[in-house]
Amino acid sequence: MLPLASVLACGTSTPEVVSDGAVAALEPGGEVASFANCTAGWCLIRAGTFVMGAPRDEFGAGATIDVQVTVTLTHDYWMQQTELTQADWVKAGFPNPSGSDPHGRDCLQPDCPVGNIRWIEAAAYANHLSRRDGLPECYALTACSGAPGADYRCAEVALTVPTNYACHGYRIPTEAEWEYAARAGTTTAFYSGPIRTLPDRLDCADDPNLGPIGWYCSNSGKSTRPVARKAPNAFGLYDMSGNAAEWVYDWMAGSGYGPGPNTDPDGYALIPGESKGRVARGGSAALPSIIAKSSYRYGIPADSRSPTFGVRLVRLK
Repeated sequence: MLPLASVLACGTSTPEVVSDGAVAALEPGGEVASFANCTAGWCLIRAGTFVMGAPRDEFGAGATIDVQVTVTLTHDYWMQQTELTQADWVKAGFPNPSGSDPHGRDCLQPDCPVGNIRWIEAAAYANHLSRRDGLPECYALTACSGAPGADYRCAEVALTVPTNYACHGYRIPTEAEWEYAARAGTTTAFYSGPIRTLPDRLDCADDPNLGPIGWYCSNSGKSTRPVARKAPNAFGLYDMSGNAAEWVYDWMAGSGYGPGPNTDPDGYALIPGESKGRVARGGSAALPSIIAKSSYRYGIPADSRSPTFGVRLVRLK
């Protein structure tokens, strides 16, 4: 991966820190950076090149699904600074799907992540924001029934443009956009440092680098928590490790990201006969440390609901 300064400078100048949006971010070694460009709940992510995936000797690395590949993103984009909250979801006029879990895995404060949303409901919310702001909708949703958050289903879903990078409305991030933003120039398992090696991959044990930045099964009580209570990364983004798992655009396949290098990859994991659902990223308050790694990916049926499934949207600059 390029040094962080190179990432930020790739194709553009270092972002100006807005006076009301500067964020003191935790970096490996405890240094603090304050160059994040965030305002009104959105952070600007500059185009650049990075290495996506995990080294084979990193604890929790998969056999094939997260093999490293060089990726270049040629577009600047805005990403939500936090996971989509219940307050913002309800403000859209949608019924709140959170709070139905018998195990109490979703918190119910307005600033908690909205949980129990299907992938298609995340797409519907993105279209709602695009309509609100007079931007083009990124998704064509046809023959839909119900309301987002209340058994919403559509017969078909498609992009309204040839690729994600051609739409200037709000949308679900691609995997590449998500991991690039999560890493914020780092190469370690978490943006705060390496992962602790454990005897069991699914051991719900403390991790000294994950604890300061994320809610996971060791420190969350296995329930989501209000957003932005942990240290952000150098781009100013909160909860990129832990709290709610976040839907991304791509389909899951056991063959991983595909051969590289890649430029502006756009759902390249969709291989006929091999798809294992849409990809979720960012770990979960109910899951162990390896799931919260910046590189960790897992496939979930797109019509699934879980109290710890949420989303964080993007929009091209």
